[in-house]
Amino acid sequence: EFCLADSQFNANELREAGYTCPISVLPIIIDFDKWKSPALKNNADGSTILFTGRIVPNKRVEAVIETFYYLKRYFAPNVKLEIVGTYQEDSLYFQKLQRYIKRLELTDVFFKGHVSEEELAETYENADVYLSLSGHEGFCIPILEAMFFGIPVVALDCGAVSETMNGAGVLVKSTDALLLAGVIS
Repeated sequence: EFCLADSQFNANELREAGYTCPISVLPIIIDFDKWKSPALKNNADGSTILFTGRIVPNKRVEAVIETFYYLKRYFAPNVKLEIVGTYQEDSLYFQKLQRYIKRLELTDVFFKGHVSEEELAETYENADVYLSLSGHEGFCIPILEAMFFGIPVVALDCGAVSETMNGAGVLVKSTDALLLAGVIS
């Protein structure tokens, strides 16, 4: 009888799927009070690229890793990549990512898995750039979380990403890893 979507993008997907009932949009409300005000960054050991989200194929974590590879190789040799999010060690996708990292001879890609709210806040506080190259996003809460912590966001324009970013951050149309590494540097 009624649908409630968290973005106009998702509302449009419902319409395209044949829903004819009234559809309204109520964006996700994020309680930023759960975190203290962001601290000043002190990353004397180099820059940190951050991705947060489930480790599944549509998030295109391999594209994040490839971009990191070029960033490290050509622009910032001391950079590291932190990937925060739920994954299954025995999943084919996670194993593929591990083989890819090994093939690229990367030693500073860190999968942190699921973390507590405190650990997530600390991870954001220590990050220098948030990178999302996901192939489908219905809203993308991590973009808003990164913005709360004052982290520059570079994200692929797909799904509701441009709607969520609302003119902030760097919206990219390509997943060309070398180009993205240049943008981040």
